[in-house]
Amino acid sequence: MQTIHGVALSIYGCGIIICGSSGIGKSELALELVSHGHQFIADDVVNVSRADAENHVTIINPDKQFFINIRGLGFIDIQQIFNKQNSIKNSSKLDMIIQLSNMDLLTIDPLEQLRDTTEILGTQISRYTLIKGVSRPLAVLVEVLVKQYLEQNSTSFDSHEAFIEMHRKH
Repeated sequence: MQTIHGVALSIYGCGIIICGSSGIGKSELALELVSHGHQFIADDVVNVSRADAENHVTIINPDKQFFINIRGLGFIDIQQIFNKQNSIKNSSKLDMIIQLSNMDLLTIDPLEQLRDTTEILGTQISRYTLIKGVSRPLAVLVEVLVKQYLEQNSTSFDSHEAFIEMHRKH
């Protein structure tokens, strides 16, 4: 088992962990995603293991406590506040990591995609860097990242690479 500092959710059935420095807004982003109908797994200390039958890396919430700490508001019980069982989940296969960053958006090449992989418990996991910025709709951007990830895995179509290739031909 390994612990990761972040917040874990299931978005469109995809297990993700949002990471970043303390105070960057991981928990607030998770709260917004839960309000969009996605499932909360764990906040702050996320446990991952290789416990499932297919030997995937799995996000687990062994205590089945679904509290999230929002600075200034305190601890919020997701299950109580959202008053529905489908707002929480005990575990999920880990599909991707989203790293929140305060990098300057203007320093990023518009054709660059901030995507790589990271090794967790001997398995390569897709990792995306999502840059915070004033008025950036982070929850929507996370949802689009997850949809793009799911599309790539089901069809092998990569819209970013398709765009780059189309422009290379011109």
